[in-house]
Formats: sequence, C-alpha cells, structure tokens
Amino acid sequence: MVKILTVTMAAYNMEKYLSYSLGSIAAALDSSDDDLAGKLEVLVIDDGSTDGTLEEAGRFVQRYPHTIRLIHKENKGYGSVINRALCEARGLFFKLLDADDEYDASGFKKLMHRLEHCTQDAVVTPFIKDTGVRRIIKDDRSHLKAGAYDLDTLEMSGMIMMHSLTVRTECLRKVSHRLPEKCLYTDTEFAAMALCGIDSVYVSHTPVYIHRLDRPGQSVDIRTMVGHYMEHERVIFRICGLYVSLDERETGKRDIIMSQLLQMVFTQLKLYYLKSLSRLEFIKSRRFLVRLDKRVPGVICCLMKKDPRVRFFVSKAAPVLYPFLHFCLRLRYRV
Repeated sequence: MVKILTVTMAAYNMEKYLSYSLGSIAAALDSSDDDLAGKLEVLVIDDGSTDGTLEEAGRFVQRYPHTIRLIHKENKGYGSVINRALCEARGLFFKLLDADDEYDASGFKKLMHRLEHCTQDAVVTPFIKDTGVRRIIKDDRSHLKAGAYDLDTLEMSGMIMMHSLTVRTECLRKVSHRLPEKCLYTDTEFAAMALCGIDSVYVSHTPVYIHRLDRPGQSVDIRTMVGHYMEHERVIFRICGLYVSLDERETGKRDIIMSQLLQMVFTQLKLYYLKSLSRLEFIKSRRFLVRLDKRVPGVICCLMKKDPRVRFFVSKAAPVLYPFLHFCLRLRYRV
C-alpha cells in the first residue's frame, strides 16, 4: 500500500513525553474505520538520547510495526533529523511533530482523508496552542474560504509555522536545501524552505497540531531564546538566502517568506534588548540591522511599516532609549 503521509518526530531525551505525542497518533489509528495505519509512516528519529527514549518508542513500534519506524543516530540536532527524514521518507506528503507536542486525533484523521485526494503541493491547517491552562486555536487564514489556492496569487496574513504545514515530499526534495546541524529554530527555516518548493496549497480550517507550551526549558521560551539568540540570528540570515534565491516574478512566495522574516527580525531585536544593558549588545543589534539591510534591501522599511514599534529600535534616539526598553521588555517577559 502506498504511504500517504510521513510524520517525522525528532526525539532527544523525550521518554516522558512520547506517551502523549505517539499516543495521539495511536488514538487516531485505533479509532479509524479504514486502514489508516497502512497509509501512514511515522519516523521516530532518536537523536542520541541518553534516557529511555529508545525503549519507550520501541513499545509503540511493537504495537504498529508496519507504521512506526525507529531510527537511532548521533546527536546533531533538529535540523539533522529533518535532513535524515527527507532521505528516509516514503510518504507522498511530509509533516513534522515535535516529541513534546501532540496531534488532535479527529483533525489528524480528517487531514489523512484530505491528503488521499489532494492535488495541491501542501495543506495549511490551523494549530492549537496549549498553555497548560487553556487551548487557543491559531488560525491566521480564517479570512479565507477553505479550498485550493495558487501560492503566487494568495494573500496570506501571519507567519506560517511548521505546525500548520503538510507538504508534498517531492516539493521539499526539489529545493535541495539542507538544514544546519546543532542549531535551534530550524523548524522556522524548514517552513520557509517548504514555501520555496510549493506552488499551490489547500487551506483548511480544521486544527491538527497541538503545540504544547507548558514544558519548562522549551526553545520558544523567551529565556531560552535570549540564551540562544545567535542561533536565532543565524536562521534569519539562512532564510534571507532562501528569499533572495527566489525569482522576482514569484511574488506570492516572496511576500509570504518576507512575512516570516519580518516576524523573526522583530523577535531578534527584542532578544538583543533583553540580553543585557551592555552597550556592546546595542552595537551588535545595529550591526545586525546593517547586515540585514544589505542582504535584503528594504527589509527594515517593511518592518517599520508592519509594526511602528520598530521605529524605537532604529531611531536616532535608540542609544538613549536602550536602557528604558531593556527594562520594559524584561518586565514584560519577566526575564
């Protein structure tokens, strides 16, 4: 039977979370009326774990031997897992699931049924943000009717995160872009890479991915981001490379990836201002902006139009405002 979808899970010391992530897929398989297990491939890629991740994943492999594959590799980070998965994947479509996140079982089954008849290059779905206190549906495409769209004529608002994307595997492979090893935030680079390789999308309003934000030490936690701000900056410039590689006639793709870039740049500026009161960090932030504007001319002007608050970061008064903004941001994020 042809595998419709490959789900890739990067697992590094995630023993205690696999019962939720793999358990959510198991719930979809066990409640399905048709042979969902035969149409699905799950790649659990153990990235050099030192806990019981391999053993815990092995329990699910025993239950679904024809669906779940366990791959062990040397620890080289999230990007290396995706690179390996794209070599191994047998599914027509490709989707990510972090080992500490989940799928909504009902939404996942609907996605699988959609993919069986999908002629577009990707399916874009909302996702659910689980704060541990409440669940919020994040649907930046709510203004669009569900259906098929050409990417170059589609106006998409908001940042398209990997949680929302299910992409045709061959479209990812044709981009010929390898993600960096031992670097955080490569999931955002993956999303930009995917957008470079597709020409059409099906927009759905059924949530599939549940993004859990209640685990301490996550890479998206602002404290973690401050500590890894140079990795975040590295990914920004790699996405710049993807952006400038696009043909100028591919206006839809360029607009969407520019939207990704603008959000990341704004976050990066906040990280610089949160990092330290040291004048050196302020100087680094200015150099970052200069390098960025050289790589993608006009990106700073676009950023100021998108969010007027950025004017504080780039104004002549910024050296004076720097301590004030530093304390305001630290108070805002309780860092």
